[in-house]
Amino acid sequence: MRIKDQDVATGLLFALLGIGALYIGWDYPMGSPQRPGTGVLPAILSWALVGVGGLLIIKSMFSQGEQITGWRWRPILAVTAGTVAFGAFIDDLG
Repeated sequence: MRIKDQDVATGLLFALLGIGALYIGWDYPMGSPQRPGTGVLPAILSWALVGVGGLLIIKSMFSQGEQITGWRWRPILAVTAGTVAFGAFIDDLG
């Protein structure tokens, strides 16, 4: 059986991002069921990300696929540069 490596890598990325978001938002106020605080939505989204990552990892165990052969750096750098540029210019350019 060959594990689909791309799904494992994606699942790990999702799970790690979700765990990181849970760690960052650990101190956010949760509030009560009648009056939810600002930490409820980030916690729900973080747990959903961890769950989707886990499901992808489990799915990859039961599907066959190719190994990851290499990285394509141009799209990775373009998305990263676009995100950094957006963050840098959002206050100035609105």
